[in-house]
Amino acid sequence: MKKLTRRTLISLAALLPVIRVNAAVSGRFDVIVVGAGIAGLAAAVSAAENGAKRVLVLEKGPMIGGHAIYADGTVSAVYPRLQKVFNIKDSPELMAKQIWEWGDRDGDLSLIRVMARESGPAIDWLRGMGVHFRDWVFVPYPSNFPRGLTSHPTRGGYEYIRALNRRARALHVEVRLNTRVVQLLRSGGAVTGVSASGPEGVERFYAPSVVLATGGFSANPDMIRRYSHIKNPGTHSSANPGGRHFDGATGDGIQLGTAVGAALAEMPYIEFIPFRGGRLLEYVGGDIFVNSKGERFVDEGVSHPKLTEALSHQPGGTMWVITDSQSVKGTTVTHKLMTGQVRKAANIDEMARIMDIDPEVLKKTISRYNSFVRKGRDDDFGKTIFTQEIKVPPYYFGVEYQDPHYTNGGIRINTKAEALNTAGLPIPGLFAAGETTGGIEGKEREGGMAFTDCLVFGRIAGREAARRVIKK
Repeated sequence: MKKLTRRTLISLAALLPVIRVNAAVSGRFDVIVVGAGIAGLAAAVSAAENGAKRVLVLEKGPMIGGHAIYADGTVSAVYPRLQKVFNIKDSPELMAKQIWEWGDRDGDLSLIRVMARESGPAIDWLRGMGVHFRDWVFVPYPSNFPRGLTSHPTRGGYEYIRALNRRARALHVEVRLNTRVVQLLRSGGAVTGVSASGPEGVERFYAPSVVLATGGFSANPDMIRRYSHIKNPGTHSSANPGGRHFDGATGDGIQLGTAVGAALAEMPYIEFIPFRGGRLLEYVGGDIFVNSKGERFVDEGVSHPKLTEALSHQPGGTMWVITDSQSVKGTTVTHKLMTGQVRKAANIDEMARIMDIDPEVLKKTISRYNSFVRKGRDDDFGKTIFTQEIKVPPYYFGVEYQDPHYTNGGIRINTKAEALNTAGLPIPGLFAAGETTGGIEGKEREGGMAFTDCLVFGRIAGREAARRVIKK
């Protein structure tokens, strides 16, 4: 099957049909969702499924999907139906414990437990919309436990968005594209709607429940510089490394929320990842990282912050990523080969020559690594997760950098996805989900948890937003 490039996925996303709002009758709704990424669509579908009669989604960009539309689609979940096939023993309690520990025990355990408990039902929810998950369970990058699921190794995110969009249309969810929410409206302390700027000018839309799901702020350089611990953070997000495409993750929902008193959490915890260059895999164990001398310097499965720290001690803050023909490569491989970001070599000597590295050093590094794979233990850096040796040509390799990828910080919420104020109390009528929120996982996020977070809390936000309408 032909691999889909980011450009192709964006083109396909632009063709996804949506139900557009009739401007003449667009004033009042039951639930308004700000943002049409995976968290926003999950919230909209859930609201409609739970009794909201009129649901409106406002998206500032020209298409639906957010970052999810071109993501490979790894979802972490406790899912015995597949895990038992591979003799994997898992539970929501174990998942919650591991998420909490991965986040340096800084996350909100009540939210983590909800996310772990509802992760499996979220998979079933997507399956009920026609998503077919592969019979494969893997260790997501970065992580240390096999609970990664995907419908497709290169276009899973697109398939989730397509399924949610199809369900939203069936439920008559209305969507406005190119419409940016600029203000939350309030009355008597409660959020009662939004003011938005779009093709029709500035308009007001009213609803007793509003869900903020605009994503994080990885595409907002000013916010990255303001909150980041990194001295010289990347200019563009990992979703838009060249800065050539639209990227809506500019922190809009966070700013809208704080304007009405929402509390923020974990804002300095920003993930920088290697994805612009040589890295092609979305799982741990199929590639190695080497420095400019051809030597490994880190366990390739460590968390993003730990990798960022290790890279800061390497010349130029860059590394080479190497895999071979055996690995399952992600959606970027075709584009990266075309642009030269990734190269192929028939043998290690050829690869070393292109990398300007002593071939004997590189051979020794790869041979030593392969010996660790065979015995299942890394004597140099403690790596414990391996899927293959690096030994079957052609070899795939490229220089890798660090770019802003995921922002852990955002609006603080409770287990009902209600946005909380600085006193820890719910702001009436305001909900939040996905990367717009913060304080859930702690200082670090395991691989695959972004989709889990968006699906679980998007679904909860929509349900609770609808219940508020029904009660009123």
